[in-house]
Amino acid sequence: MNENLSIIFQLIIFLFFFSTPINIFNKNIIFKNRYLNLYDCFSLNIFIHLNFFLIYSFLNLSAENYFYLILILNTIFNFFYLKKFNNYKFSLNEIYVFIIFIVILLSIFFDISANLRLEWDALSHWIYKARNFYDGGDIQNLKNLEFAEYPHLGTYIWGFFWKNSLVELEYFGRLFYVFFYVVTLFAIHKYIFKKNLFLIFLSLIFIILITYDPFILSGYQEYLIFSTLVIISRFVLVFRTNIKNLLILLLISHLLMWFKDEGLFYFIIFSFVISMFIWFQAPEIRFGWGILIVFPCLFLAMSILNFSNFEIFYNKNIFMICILAFFSLSILKNFDDLTYRNLVIPYEKKWDYSQITSIGKFNGEEIFSSYNWQCADFPGICVNQKKENYHVYKKYNYLIFLNDKSE
Repeated sequence: MNENLSIIFQLIIFLFFFSTPINIFNKNIIFKNRYLNLYDCFSLNIFIHLNFFLIYSFLNLSAENYFYLILILNTIFNFFYLKKFNNYKFSLNEIYVFIIFIVILLSIFFDISANLRLEWDALSHWIYKARNFYDGGDIQNLKNLEFAEYPHLGTYIWGFFWKNSLVELEYFGRLFYVFFYVVTLFAIHKYIFKKNLFLIFLSLIFIILITYDPFILSGYQEYLIFSTLVIISRFVLVFRTNIKNLLILLLISHLLMWFKDEGLFYFIIFSFVISMFIWFQAPEIRFGWGILIVFPCLFLAMSILNFSNFEIFYNKNIFMICILAFFSLSILKNFDDLTYRNLVIPYEKKWDYSQITSIGKFNGEEIFSSYNWQCADFPGICVNQKKENYHVYKKYNYLIFLNDKSE
């Protein structure tokens, strides 16, 4: 087949391969009341498949069989949404954005095909790992290669799509890096600018001009790190108020350390940030999460400890003892609360409203009093200490309460 047509077909493969399991028709079922666009769905599907790629890479199984299995499952899955797709009315804005998306992808695809080269790191070790997976080798074979200790997920994907392309050319595997990169940019820009086509186009062109580097796309793994960080930042905005959805960010961020060694540092940082989001949701959540939150905090502290430039500010041995002491106390304090129920269902205190009675209505506003100081989250105006009288009036849409004197 003509190479140019093969590139177009490879793009179709990417679009179809990462079209499931989340799509624009079921996204609201999975993520209720969340604004997720088409490119968010692609991004989430990419991370789901990346997790499966990671697991599959440790198994000595055929990459081709896995590829065809996914295509078959996607065909069956998409068949159930065929009627909804036919009845769905795409807006002109959605169509124009998608056309821009395809044009940008194909432009970069053809740019890579016209400037074929592998730079230093790719030639020294990345290409050999990709070739290992292309030839059907398993992860055990990597120990016979240079830099065997380097993470392998990026090269597994490279070899996977290299093998499962029509013409089986090496750079077809690297086209996934471009697809991943462009999808994440569209996901975050579509979220920020919503329906403003001009701003989406203008900002995308600007971002691509300052971030697109053919040198790095010539076999380096940095774009996998960059794209993952971009989409984590995007989903922090979406999931910041939902604890269960924040767990999705952990399933995304752990992939960072499987792309490059530097990814471990990013994973620790984001684990720390995500843990803080969970920690500050409400005090009750700390019951279940306390023991888990201390782990990324420990790793972060240990990482800082290893930077010699910080030694002038503290005694290293004392600081290490303090870290381990705090870590041990945090585990002991929260160990009994580390249960599945506390992880997924935050602790909720039961308030006793049985001793709350009505004092009376004051200027149309009913006020209640609690005899056992249990007002807490009572769905009304409640006081723990009753006053003789209340003057209630409204000013600037605020209710203002004045009392005469205490009992």
